[in-house]
Amino acid sequence: MTMPEYDTLDATGLAELVRTRQVSPADLLGCAIERIEARDGNLNAVVIRAFDQARAALTKGLPEGPFTGVPFLVKNADPFFCEGVPLTQGNRALADYVSDHDSLLVARYKKAGLVPLGATNTPEFSLSAVTEPELYGPTENPWRPGITCGGSSGGSAVAVATRMVPMAGGSDIAGSIRIPAGCCGVFGFKPTHGRTPLGEPPGGDVEFLCAHAITRSVRDSAALLDATCGAFESALPGPPAPIRPFAEEAATPPGPLRIAFATSPPLPGDVHPECIAAVHDAARLLSGLGHRVEEVVLPVKPLEFARDWLIANGAITSAFFRQLPRYAQRTITWDDLEPSTAVMKLFSDQCRGDLVNQAFSGIRALGATMSGFFRKFDVLLTPTLSRPPVPHASFKPRGAAALATRVLASGRLGCLVKPPRSIHRIVSDAQFRFYPFTPLGSALGLPSANIPLCWNDQHLPIGTLFTAAYGMDGLLFRLSAQLEAARPWANRVPPALKGHP
Repeated sequence: MTMPEYDTLDATGLAELVRTRQVSPADLLGCAIERIEARDGNLNAVVIRAFDQARAALTKGLPEGPFTGVPFLVKNADPFFCEGVPLTQGNRALADYVSDHDSLLVARYKKAGLVPLGATNTPEFSLSAVTEPELYGPTENPWRPGITCGGSSGGSAVAVATRMVPMAGGSDIAGSIRIPAGCCGVFGFKPTHGRTPLGEPPGGDVEFLCAHAITRSVRDSAALLDATCGAFESALPGPPAPIRPFAEEAATPPGPLRIAFATSPPLPGDVHPECIAAVHDAARLLSGLGHRVEEVVLPVKPLEFARDWLIANGAITSAFFRQLPRYAQRTITWDDLEPSTAVMKLFSDQCRGDLVNQAFSGIRALGATMSGFFRKFDVLLTPTLSRPPVPHASFKPRGAAALATRVLASGRLGCLVKPPRSIHRIVSDAQFRFYPFTPLGSALGLPSANIPLCWNDQHLPIGTLFTAAYGMDGLLFRLSAQLEAARPWANRVPPALKGHP
């Protein structure tokens, strides 16, 4: 089915066509399948196809919800367990794993009327800022072949950017929604931590993990958060309940805001001139919309934050691997892991005890400092990434570094990968320096969004990152919608779509 409206409408618009009986859910599902089959061959975004399960869901009948009949792709990662659909997380040991249940998050997607029809590509266990798993191969950036789409929710960002689906699931522990959204020119919103349910081993109540989606429009993201947020069993305190639905927030002008912008990152690293220029361009746009805009230096000590972030995140990663055999149903060996994953596990397994306590204390102290910052400013604007999207394999070790990685990944000489001795090596790593802005919002649980306002002369997206105070998701939706209206991005068509239905 061709149906040109499928490519031009967001999920809210498609759901309205179903509600008014102008199209059927089967029509929309046919459009999504047609586009995945026609467009994904060179992109490699949708690595698990569950078309038969989606057709069966239509046969059983769909609940009435805000997105009834709209096709949706989940991320191939925890917490997107979808009954009858494989969930490999990009790892060869899980290549045959099929979930026997829906996670609470996926159950809420289905209750909203969404129709899951597959899962998108991710790096192994979502532990990279680029989507290049050995199991499935790299996902291409739709704006230029050979360039990263970012990660870890890379396949989701590509599927949305190329109109295979109007929105797709994503999770974020260091920027994994916002990084690929920045690379692919789409809207990626990380809610305040605790807004959406996790509650699944091995993820569970992971300290920095948050799950939501990558979308074509701001209003879709807001309405989806309305459908998925709310009370759930959790060991962690949740954010304050929203004053009104997020969809209403996205339809409300923000009024004049106090907006700080910074181009020096909170983690070690330099920033490409194009990323700095994008922030200055966004600052001028904001000023023209009536906001008070001020350049600032963030009250963050990059090396101290890097140490605390890496050790705290390492402890969480170690806990992930300890729980992984619960549904893998066997021990995960060194041979089951990609070399970079194995080295990360070695590092993470050493992140325990006093080092971890000190790291979380440092993050809590930074949270108090940033709470004071957000009493002065409503929103923080920074680059999403430190540079434009890079070529594939830019972060793979080469030569002696590759040999050392393979030796360490074999499980031998693990004593060489210990914090804090390894911290200097990691903060000097090119991949770590690719995303020095996004971890701040993750570490502090803040709502944060990539808003696609800028493209460079090579027609690659240059993301701008907007972060608000804890619990202020509604304010961020109001500002995002205002910027979307001022500089629309939905009609930008990536070259990967040319020549395709």
